[in-house]
Amino acid sequence: MSQDYRQRLSLDEGWRFAFGHAADPTLDFAFGSDHQIFSKTGNSNGVLSPKFDDTAWRLLDLPHDWAVELPFDESAIFHHGFKPVGRGSPATTIG
Repeated sequence: MSQDYRQRLSLDEGWRFAFGHAADPTLDFAFGSDHQIFSKTGNSNGVLSPKFDDTAWRLLDLPHDWAVELPFDESAIFHHGFKPVGRGSPATTIG
């Protein structure tokens, strides 16, 4: 008799989200403006650090399309439904 050690876990719940600043990484939690981005080693800083405080970020469940919440913009590209294109930052803790 074999045992099945696999588990199916949903990662859809409990995500944090914040709008980013695609044009200026220094305003986007300084992501990409620093060379300390080795998150797997635990030596990262800023938004990739396990100690980063995201409690002020919005709590939501996936799937989520943040662009639908933005207002229409006649100057935006019609391929994007006349919605502004930007950058969003999702975050969660697993484990």
